[in-house]
Amino acid sequence: MTPQFGETDLDCEVVFDRYLGAGDALDVLQEALVRLAPRWASKLRIWRGPRDQRPIDTGRQGALSAAIMVAAGERGPTYRSLVDRHGVPPFERLAGSAELRGSGPELVVVVSVDAMVVSPLGARQQLGNRIALQVRRPKVGRSSGDTWLEEAFEFLCARLSPAWGWAGSAREYWAKAMSDPPRVEAVGRDFGRFLPGVFWLNFFGRRYRGLIGDDRNMPSASREFGVTSALNCSSRSLSPSASPSRLTGTAERDNNPRPAEVNDLETAVGGWLTGLKFSRKGGDRLKEKIADSLRIAPAKSPGEVVREIPDAIRYTFCFEPENYTDGYWDVKERLQERGHRMIYSKNHWREDPEYKGINTRWVTQEGQRFEVQFHSRESYHAKQEVTHNSYERIRNRLTGRSERRELEAFQREVSDLRK
Repeated sequence: MTPQFGETDLDCEVVFDRYLGAGDALDVLQEALVRLAPRWASKLRIWRGPRDQRPIDTGRQGALSAAIMVAAGERGPTYRSLVDRHGVPPFERLAGSAELRGSGPELVVVVSVDAMVVSPLGARQQLGNRIALQVRRPKVGRSSGDTWLEEAFEFLCARLSPAWGWAGSAREYWAKAMSDPPRVEAVGRDFGRFLPGVFWLNFFGRRYRGLIGDDRNMPSASREFGVTSALNCSSRSLSPSASPSRLTGTAERDNNPRPAEVNDLETAVGGWLTGLKFSRKGGDRLKEKIADSLRIAPAKSPGEVVREIPDAIRYTFCFEPENYTDGYWDVKERLQERGHRMIYSKNHWREDPEYKGINTRWVTQEGQRFEVQFHSRESYHAKQEVTHNSYERIRNRLTGRSERRELEAFQREVSDLRK
């Protein structure tokens, strides 16, 4: 019988080619649950049944790992009876699973461990060490279920480097990987030959990336830590010609203004262009923006999305302090003379305690957007060389509040020196 999953029922799974009973993987899981679902984890426990629930002290390091290994190694009365009669089997190993529950029904975590990392199941090859997260309510804490699951999936992949991982709707997995009744089985799970499928979020470890090749890594958008995101959560697929890899190449070829045109401006206005190697947004970051935009507006084509990204192309002009104001107006007028239209301008010198400069956004007559920044020598150095890493950490959703406050204070201190 096919399970009846709800619209908001989501699953994710990270699968390992190493034994979870060794190393710190389960400690990282404990950290993830406490950090990302603190209220739920406040009553974390091993669930063996209504009458067998074993609380876990998440304030004690290693508590979750110890509890899981005990639960996974337990055997029932039938097994113990067979051992009493016939002795321990010749290939005995620790293999089992533990179900984790918390303060509410929104989340269930299942951890499977197997001392035999690759084990046969009939003619199939299985990887028995895995962590599965099951979201069964619209929200986890204050976050929507999909936002929370995406954050948790990226955290685990970044910290644990699994062999493979996926996240998606429970219905999607059942439709792609499970057989129809009466014989229900995961027909796609044979790691010796193939993967169960490609889902909403996917992670391909080192071995799979070597087999697939980064240049053929699916019509999907590369994300941080090697996580890829399908461009649409529905069943609509993209043709190879619409893949983000090709779209970023198209952006580099077709975006206006042309580099030669900007070089002409540099000669005319008396400043200088800097950071040209960063004028094209990094491929991974651009693909991430494409994926995020298509989640919000799935009816748009990827090509339309690329054209609307305001900083897919960015140019930076620097001026000496005495020429800064005149340089800004000169560049603005010359861009307008060439038919480009300014749609945004913000003076961060007056309005931003953490960043100094003027940022402008433009659109060409063909509809392609681009960004032009205006800096002094000092403000560009502060932005690019001193505070860039702290900015990236602040932007990362996994950065904790305390660290974010420290990073923001550091940026304010640097910014004050550049006034």
